[in-house]
Amino acid sequence: MIIKDKILIKALSLVFFVFLINLIAIIFHFYFIFWWFDLIMHFLGGFFVVLLALWFYFLSGYVKLKFNASVLAIISVSLLVVFIIGLLWEVLELVIRTSNLSTPQEVLDIFSDLLLDLMGGFFSGLYFWNQYKKI
Repeated sequence: MIIKDKILIKALSLVFFVFLINLIAIIFHFYFIFWWFDLIMHFLGGFFVVLLALWFYFLSGYVKLKFNASVLAIISVSLLVVFIIGLLWEVLELVIRTSNLSTPQEVLDIFSDLLLDLMGGFFSGLYFWNQYKKI
């Protein structure tokens, strides 16, 4: 199996894992019992979103690139993608009223969520770069 297929399989496996953990967390109220659980999920969400986006952009063949991607290009795409998706997620939470901006703690929660999304995306970009240079 070639490396680009392995990256896709790992990304899709992570999507399934995060979905399963999220389902368990909702059923057993982990988000309310463990204050830090949300942070882990944002990190993992940022990681898998970026891994899928990088695979699509650099390896799928749908985007025709005329250059080999540098680590700077991969990290730039990673951070841009995860920031846009994370910001849209936080706006969605505001719209469906699971969050609001009425207290400083809620504003801090939004910023920490975005920071963990970005950290997950950054480490996903580094992982992808490590695999990409083997191709």
